Amino acid sequence: MPRPSAPPRALLIDADAAFVADLAAQSGMGLMRLEQATGGAHALRLLRTVSYDVVVTSPKSAIAEDLALLEEMQRVRPSVKAIVLAQSATREEVIASLRVHAFACFTAPFNMSELAEMVRRAAQNPDEVLGETWTVGVPVSHESAAAPCAGLDGLRDPPCLPPDRWRRGALPTRRTLR
Repeated sequence: MPRPSAPPRALLIDADAAFVADLAAQSGMGLMRLEQATGGAHALRLLRTVSYDVVVTSPKSAIAEDLALLEEMQRVRPSVKAIVLAQSATREEVIASLRVHAFACFTAPFNMSELAEMVRRAAQNPDEVLGETWTVGVPVSHESAAAPCAGLDGLRDPPCLPPDRWRRGALPTRRTLR
């Protein structure tokens, strides 16, 4: 009889109890093991001893801190997938998160159902090569809910494209999406 596989594991860094409960309550998160780290140093210690499918950075930290932490996490566990959360982000910061191979990047206010979907996708695709697919799940600018790429007009390749459109070395233009 085949042995049942272990449920996917996600490590949430510096997330408060309400945030964790809200994420856990999302559809499809029932089998996901959500564990918490009190900060970046604690997360690195845990990554040295435990294999996580996905790590979600702190919703309270600056994106620059998250990117430095992501680089350290990749040294400890090269296959780790990270979802970067930021209170706000500039275009340059979003692009920087993609360059260091973040699986996804979200800015506040966080859409918990979108975040849960990205956590599930990252955890359910263990064979996906880190950095081959990048996604930004929530608009960087919330000036217009009708325009998901609001505030990104200067970018040739808006980071809010569907995940299958982000490929290393060959970022799509608007023309390739038609």
